[in-house]
Amino acid sequence: MVVRDVPNVCVIHDRHKGILQAIDDMHNGNVERQRSAQWPDLKSRWCLRHMGANFHSQFKSKTLTKLFKRLCCQNQERKFKFLWKKLNDLTKKQTEQLAKTAVNSEADHPRSLEDVGLDVPNVLRKQGRSIKTFSEWIEHEPKEKWALLYDEGGSRYGIMTTNLAEVYNWVLRGVRGLPLVGIVEFFLYRTCKYFRDRYAIAEQAIVDNQKNIWLQNDLLYGGGLQKSSEAPCSSSWGCGTSIRGYL
Repeated sequence: MVVRDVPNVCVIHDRHKGILQAIDDMHNGNVERQRSAQWPDLKSRWCLRHMGANFHSQFKSKTLTKLFKRLCCQNQERKFKFLWKKLNDLTKKQTEQLAKTAVNSEADHPRSLEDVGLDVPNVLRKQGRSIKTFSEWIEHEPKEKWALLYDEGGSRYGIMTTNLAEVYNWVLRGVRGLPLVGIVEFFLYRTCKYFRDRYAIAEQAIVDNQKNIWLQNDLLYGGGLQKSSEAPCSSSWGCGTSIRGYL
């Protein structure tokens, strides 16, 4: 494994049983498969986009799915509780409407989240139309796995989905035809320019806000962008203690 000895690595995935089993093997080892524990500090989180798809499979509403994604990305407890209550109220109404709708195909049936091996013994999950509210749908899923507010230690670095690498496809679209050396130089000079521009903006903001000491430290040293378990960042690009957190 290329990055096995690197600390603070987090894997964001789609809640698939096979991936969860592989992560458990890295944490604890597996006697049957003759695997030893090789990466005990590896963190595991679930992808927002895939969780949204699971939510839509149950409640069949794009509007409510967007609201659920807002809840996942929330980093303030007050707003998190407000959105949770709102989701409960709206999903209850949505479930009542779905109960009146004829089911024409298998795709029309509500599909709940299945146990992926994380449930404690004797847990009975509600299935399909027996789920009436959002709370009943999500009750057995650990909050630290899907909610930014409960991301222990800021392991996600604010990143909520598995498709962050696709951002670089857009960045590279103008240089794909260049030689490899040209592509590497493109990244080098663009990264340097990015930090030069931001530093110039931060310096000017400090001059304009001489009396605001907290803002000065935040802009110049990134104090407000540090990885923090108490105040997780709400932006996919605004977290991390080093550039490794962004890549």
